Amino acid sequence: MQSARFTITLLITVVLAVSCTDATGPRSRSPLAGLDAGIQLDSAGNPLTPPVGPVAPGYFHGTVRGPNVPGIGGDTLGTSPRIANVAVKAFPIVAQDGANLTLGPLAASTTTNAQGKFTLPELPGGAYAVTFTPPAGGAYSGVWVTAQANAESHLWPWWVTLQRN
Repeated sequence: MQSARFTITLLITVVLAVSCTDATGPRSRSPLAGLDAGIQLDSAGNPLTPPVGPVAPGYFHGTVRGPNVPGIGGDTLGTSPRIANVAVKAFPIVAQDGANLTLGPLAASTTTNAQGKFTLPELPGGAYAVTFTPPAGGAYSGVWVTAQANAESHLWPWWVTLQRN
């Protein structure tokens, strides 16, 4: 597993709140796989309570990017480099004890295209650790994040930022 500082980098990149309404009424949602924006995290950034969402299969998709080279302008989603050939893998979380996760076997995988875009195949509903591993010898380090696959997880594309080596 990668260190927690990489997870924090990823979460800062993708967390934006939007409103939606479901059977329980209106609530604020995060685009990160439909996680509730108000979910409480422990000191390592892991959810203390299961994310809310319809229990059903779902999938994750988005774009993997790197930060701009210092001095060439603002670091925006529109100007940041997209990273091709990043291995994206999803592993079910079978147990969690604080910051320690027990992962099941590989559930799905894909590779980013030339524009850094990825779509993982549909997964059974549940909690997953998703890893992003750039090509060996490149300029970037990998990251991982936990997310909940559910009937709404595809509604918010991810923007995943890899840290420069």
